[in-house]
Amino acid sequence: MEGERIAVVGAGVASNTSQFSITRLAAATQRPDRVCGMHVFNPPVLMNLVEIVRGRITSDETHRRVEEAARRMGKEAVTCKDSPAFITTRLIAALWAEAMRILEEGVAGAGDIDKACRLGLGHSMGPLETADWSGLNVAYAILESLRGHLGERFQTTATHRNLVYSGALGRKTGRGFYTYGSGSGEPSRPAPGSTMPGGR
Repeated sequence: MEGERIAVVGAGVASNTSQFSITRLAAATQRPDRVCGMHVFNPPVLMNLVEIVRGRITSDETHRRVEEAARRMGKEAVTCKDSPAFITTRLIAALWAEAMRILEEGVAGAGDIDKACRLGLGHSMGPLETADWSGLNVAYAILESLRGHLGERFQTTATHRNLVYSGALGRKTGRGFYTYGSGSGEPSRPAPGSTMPGGR
């Protein structure tokens, strides 16, 4: 109901969004200085990072309270300005786009791209595995949004688009850049079309 008070006076509002504008969300409230981004990573029982996003007029006190909440949760925090996709979503989207181009160009297969990132860059999951885990439709929406904001470096590939259009969305549908068997959610093998000639 318009004008209804939802939060008590003095309360802060934190959004777990990974890319919506905190400034825009704050503008819908009567106390925009008390609105902040608090991107808690999924699954929170395993991921130690909280990304704190300051809107244009987020107060120092609101930021301090969110930092303290993160500490009480046993998390480590980083802070950034309100910008499309903030830090981590922007970085993973750029990695998704480049990994998908490497695959599309036939430089390497999905398994080798992901293995290179795990072993050579110290990532816990490769970018194509991560896209499958997040949902290829979600990855597609993020890349399209960032392409609109930041340009063609976030352009996805025909392979990615066609996987989404055909309903192959990753782990949740059993097929994406990999196929998934036995209900485990673990990749059983690269999906057809995601390997180099010779099965690599």
